[in-house]
Amino acid sequence: MDHLHIELVDSQVVINQYMKNQKTPEEKIIIIEDENKRLQSFLSEKEATSKLEQSPSRVIEEFKKSVTFKMIIQDQI
Repeated sequence: MDHLHIELVDSQVVINQYMKNQKTPEEKIIIIEDENKRLQSFLSEKEATSKLEQSPSRVIEEFKKSVTFKMIIQDQI
């Protein structure tokens, strides 16, 4: 009887380990999906910032600061 009990406990340990191993990929998938959502949000924010920085008025302001613009103005004067 003790031998059967030991086998049962060993079997339960093996089954519990197997179940734990089966849950691990699911947990990894959840973690990866959460990280993906975070990165997508970060990317969207960066794209929005980039679009604002590249707006026509921003480009014009940057051009006014450039040497080329100053040379054009000096040539006109």
